[in-house]
Amino acid sequence: MNRQRHTGPVPRRRRDESVHEPQPHVLAEIASQPDCWAKALLRTDEAARVLPGQGERVAVIGCGTSFHIAIAIAAAREAAGHGETDAFPASELPARAYDAIVAVTRSGTTTEVLDALGTVPRSVRKIGITTDASTPIGEAADQLLVLDYADEKSVVQTRFATTVLTVARAHFGHDMVPVVAQAKLAVAADLDDRLVDRPHYAFLGRGWAIGVAAEAALKVREAASAWSESYPALEYRHGPLSAATPASVVWLFGVDDGALIGDIERTGATVVVGDRDPQADLVLAQRVAVATAQLRGLDPDRPRRLARFSPWTSPILASDSLASPVLAEEMVMLAIRAAGMFDGLRLRDRPLVLVAGGTAGFLAGPPAVPTVSGKPCASTPSVALP
Repeated sequence: MNRQRHTGPVPRRRRDESVHEPQPHVLAEIASQPDCWAKALLRTDEAARVLPGQGERVAVIGCGTSFHIAIAIAAAREAAGHGETDAFPASELPARAYDAIVAVTRSGTTTEVLDALGTVPRSVRKIGITTDASTPIGEAADQLLVLDYADEKSVVQTRFATTVLTVARAHFGHDMVPVVAQAKLAVAADLDDRLVDRPHYAFLGRGWAIGVAAEAALKVREAASAWSESYPALEYRHGPLSAATPASVVWLFGVDDGALIGDIERTGATVVVGDRDPQADLVLAQRVAVATAQLRGLDPDRPRRLARFSPWTSPILASDSLASPVLAEEMVMLAIRAAGMFDGLRLRDRPLVLVAGGTAGFLAGPPAVPTVSGKPCASTPSVALP
């Protein structure tokens, strides 16, 4: 169990307190992570045929959660002696000499990832890790590793990202079987009330766990709109420590540094020192993020101002029969409602993007390009939220 620096009795949060209410997709997706990781471990030969070999110079790219996983993969690969490895946000990939670029994108449609791969010389092998081979990443990459069993309905990423990390760590020689077992315990554990709905969170890590700490902070930030930060553990002393108060939670991933812990405890902050593998500890942090969102009356599946982008091509909507903008708009709304998405979508006089049920996309389809409100539906995204 985690060693949490508390005094007095520790209140526990009942796991089934809203059992009669509809549960967010993200809760089921968090709980399914151990099964997804176990499935990934049965397919290591497939991954080995796609992932870069030892000695190759590699860059790993992604956006948001995928960038944090890229950070973890890069550090773990170098530490395992597989070769020099960098990690970049996809929008910041530099023009350097690499043998391979690994692009992590759940949807397979991430604009920055596709743009980055488009700038890579043909001599560099481009590897995509995604959930759907039929998306644009299939054309942009030379090889794909498809983890369709880890796809998600929630905008908030959990199991896809951690399954990617499982695949990579197993490839580097990490023993992941105990990590799966620890994750099952993290799914089943009661949540400590003192970790939920706090005004300030800081997540610290070392080595490849720096990326995991960054991902924990993002989960709290995007799902619960809470103030959260992440740092390499020993950097926390150099400025950020001044923001810690008795209202803070400071969570250490894979770090048990007595001097650092003492410095933090003197601020009065709640200190969480995980004795699980950092990846398994991330599962608990994900659950804290969701519980905090629910206490604040937020929908953890659909964070404010965020949406999952994936292209949607409809052969019906792309036909000549929809020359009428009014008819096209009616067909779009019918499709949205039939898919169980929300009503009230505004279609603006600009290139159309659907944002519904956590999914955004554009309508396109030669030979005829449909129109909505008199404007062509183009592949350039334009989000219209109700």
